[in-house]
Amino acid sequence: AEAIACGKPAITTGLGPAREFCPPEAAQFCSAKEIEIPSSQLQLGPMAGPYTWFEPDAAELARLMREAYERRNEPLPQLVAASAKVRRTLSWNEITRQQLERVRILTGLVETHPDPEPSRAETALKGAR
Repeated sequence: AEAIACGKPAITTGLGPAREFCPPEAAQFCSAKEIEIPSSQLQLGPMAGPYTWFEPDAAELARLMREAYERRNEPLPQLVAASAKVRRTLSWNEITRQQLERVRILTGLVETHPDPEPSRAETALKGAR
């Protein structure tokens, strides 16, 4: 998302959460596979499940990076709107506001208001209570 916020196209894996915050008109999604990292390589203590990451297909990633480099001077008008959206919805201030709202909901400091369409956070948190 940082690249998109700066008006640059992003290259990321097509797995994981990237599709939630990288609009397809501003990102290239590389094939990947989920790889489990042996716990002996981690110094994170006990985990609830296996620790994994998404390893991109190296040949496809190289091709996407080459294409981005070769088109680096081409204007990409679709990035203007995507950049503005990312800066508006994923700024530090906005993410902090969202996280504080979630903490207030979890701790019961604020009641969720009955909106016709509650946020995904509110829906998930209500189910967790």
